[in-house]
Amino acid sequence: MAGKPVAVDAAANAVETPDPRAFPPEPSEGSVVSLTGHHALFPIDDIVRRLADRALMPSSQISQSERQLIDDVLAALLPKLDYGHRAMLCERFQTGTDVPKRTVCDLAKGDSDLALDLLAQSPALCDLDLAEIMRHGSEAQHIAVARRRSLSAPIVAAFAEAHITPAVLKELLGNESITIPDKVLSRLVDRTESEQDLVSVLMKRQELGPSVALRLFWHAEPKERVAIAKKYSVDRRSLEFGSVPDMKDAIDSLNPETIAALEIIVGPQRKSEFDADEALDAIQHGHAEAFFETVADGAGLSHGLVRKIVADPSGEPLAILCKALRFGRGRFLTVLSLFQKAWGVDADQRAQEERLVMIYDSLSVDRADLILRYWNYAPDKITDH
Repeated sequence: MAGKPVAVDAAANAVETPDPRAFPPEPSEGSVVSLTGHHALFPIDDIVRRLADRALMPSSQISQSERQLIDDVLAALLPKLDYGHRAMLCERFQTGTDVPKRTVCDLAKGDSDLALDLLAQSPALCDLDLAEIMRHGSEAQHIAVARRRSLSAPIVAAFAEAHITPAVLKELLGNESITIPDKVLSRLVDRTESEQDLVSVLMKRQELGPSVALRLFWHAEPKERVAIAKKYSVDRRSLEFGSVPDMKDAIDSLNPETIAALEIIVGPQRKSEFDADEALDAIQHGHAEAFFETVADGAGLSHGLVRKIVADPSGEPLAILCKALRFGRGRFLTVLSLFQKAWGVDADQRAQEERLVMIYDSLSVDRADLILRYWNYAPDKITDH
């Protein structure tokens, strides 16, 4: 017997359609899924921008603790942010003082190509931040630091370290808004022996004084040497130290190093006049050692300095020596021709002679002697480079 059909409750067996609002949307580009591992309702763009907006609020609207809180959150998010987000933060935090400092520092150190403008301009970076970048940063980061409008002496000194490239040093030396200490310039002069491209930019620095410039002379090209000799030699007669009564006797009682220092300003205080004819006779007869001794002892110069002068094939130091010692142009040309043979000068002998006569004529005896005295005061620095 067939039973009665069973009524099916459609409502009870119906498949319930879920409410789409009960689940987060699928992750899209720019979501925080990469940060948390879960879907999120707010895109990361909104979060980062809101954090940045609040971090940049003036101090009258946000407390220091609140800004530091935002700073901590942004710094924690940085490793997870993509290039575009970090670029946005670099741009927004570039020039302000009321900025999240930890985030700025992490941006500057972490993205060598991205944060260069931030590194060059941000006042939020302190010396400790910059020092770390100078120790471990890339060449591009070093160049960015060199472009800053203000650098402290310790940070400038960091540029004198051996690992800093010539390209970075040129950027530093071309920055006219900073002051470069004399000790740093002196260390950079040491590098010009192998990196002559630095000479021309070093010569443009206003801080460059005679003692450093006249060391730079030895690594410079002929035209640069002439410029240095003219600019950094002065006529000491206007200072009137050489006419002080009993100056010679007073100086003779001092030790040699003190005498060498004082002779920079008062001129040579020799017990007897230098015999130029004796020196010329020695070199004409091939007695180089006798020439060195006659010049060094008679002029009160170190033997190492005299040897370096006559060994320099460019000839400018010899022209300065002969002018300071009052050789006269005739004797100078004779000495020059003899040393040109030793230097191996051949095809351009005449051109060299004309150039050296020009520098010989351009300097007074007193100016030429001043250059010698500067060189003589620090013979170790001269002969070692």
